[in-house]
Amino acid sequence: MRSTCWLTALAMWASVLCGTSVGADGAPDPIREGWQYVRYYEFDRAEPYFREVLETAEANSDRWKEATFGLAVSLHHKRPPTASAIQEAAKLFRELAEKDPNEKFAPRALMNLARIHELRDYFQDVIELDKARAIYRKVIESYGDRPIVDEAVLRLAQSHINTFQTDQVNQGVKVLTDWLAKHPENSLAGLMWVYLGDVYFYPLGDSARCVAAYVEADRRNSLEPGQEGVFYWRIANLADSKLNNRDLAIVYYTKLITEVPSQGKGYQSQLALKRLGVPEEQIPNLEWAPKPKEREQMVRQAPTTQEVAQQ
Repeated sequence: MRSTCWLTALAMWASVLCGTSVGADGAPDPIREGWQYVRYYEFDRAEPYFREVLETAEANSDRWKEATFGLAVSLHHKRPPTASAIQEAAKLFRELAEKDPNEKFAPRALMNLARIHELRDYFQDVIELDKARAIYRKVIESYGDRPIVDEAVLRLAQSHINTFQTDQVNQGVKVLTDWLAKHPENSLAGLMWVYLGDVYFYPLGDSARCVAAYVEADRRNSLEPGQEGVFYWRIANLADSKLNNRDLAIVYYTKLITEVPSQGKGYQSQLALKRLGVPEEQIPNLEWAPKPKEREQMVRQAPTTQEVAQQ
């Protein structure tokens, strides 16, 4: 998964936490101020606010836990990364997870600690994959009823796949396929199918499984918005040139013309359909913009400026 996905999720979480800690006297609350800066990725400016809270907060209180988590997040993500900041962040995440593993911050603290072990954050930082994987497994075993477990499964699989060693890649794939077999509708199932498709395409070079995974992701409407054409083109080409699956190739060449005509493969898809023997009258025309009546309907359904302001 892209790092921006985690940062976006972090910003959304910060938006929620901004409203959870308001000073009783109405004065600006340092925790709230700190989360405001986290929300905009200004981690260096958030850090002193969380430290201020920890100077007076009662140990193990809810306020202490929230400030500890906020400080750890700020230290983990501020730029430029330093050994001292990352080591302090790891210490705080570990402390949070050990104090009360059932608290709301504990599973995320463990996930962040695992990422610290998994990734190289600064010059001469040491990657410790075994430690990271052990923590991901701990999350999977300890929080079975929470969506974060699905993320831990995906991270565990990635920790194997990203080595690009064939046996490790296959082990990572097995982690995902086993989980999907047991939890087919888990919170990240669609993303897992997309990722499996990517891995089957490269480095494994398994065209049949690649296409099957992408088709399943498409069935779940889980392809990346705005990038559907990339996947449709890959499915169509593999079905056409590698799998000798004419019917599936026709389906996805057609989708490239009718569903994503502006993503650059419409004309080539028309040529491919001709080559596959589709009668010319059955090959869709490229529609670059909505027809007048459709455009009128879209405008009529769009909210007015006043309606948007009132929402």
